[in-house]
Amino acid sequence: MPDNAADSDDGQELGGSIYQKIDPKLESGVQLAWSPSNNNTKFGVAVKYEMDKDCIVRAKINNAILIGLGYQQRLRAGKRLLFTT
Repeated sequence: MPDNAADSDDGQELGGSIYQKIDPKLESGVQLAWSPSNNNTKFGVAVKYEMDKDCIVRAKINNAILIGLGYQQRLRAGKRLLFTT
């Protein structure tokens, strides 16, 4: 079952988001916002995939085509290696 939320910033910006854990290894989220004063829309999508118990890959993109990527590797208990862009 997806989690969702909606909000308003004094009518300056309306927005909402949906988060869903698709299966134990895959999660996704979508965020949408709209400003009525300038008719500007913002949109973003993100995913998280657990390849195995020690490795996680993340990705996100928005309507401005800004892309974020992440790779996390657990080296041992309490020690992780993380690469992000």
